Amino acid sequence: MFEGDRPDLEEGQPQPDETTVKVWRLDAGPVLVIEHAELLAQDFFTTDESSVGDSAYDQQVGKGDPDRITVQDVVAINTTMRARSPHTAWEVLT
Repeated sequence: MFEGDRPDLEEGQPQPDETTVKVWRLDAGPVLVIEHAELLAQDFFTTDESSVGDSAYDQQVGKGDPDRITVQDVVAINTTMRARSPHTAWEVLT
């Protein structure tokens, strides 16, 4: 599946380098290895609801003060990225 040129790129576009990501666990468990991470990233940024459409993160943030992180930005992070970051964790930055 990953041999040769990428079929989703138009002719003449440079082919991305193969990217392998390794994540070492803090508990010394097995290393997580993601081969062809560029394909995973491309899929995420072109299909995940947090990345595309009217509800995407970029559509929700930056509407307030452009020089600081606001409560609305934290709500956008928690909503679009399915995070559970308490607002108090951001107080030093807001």
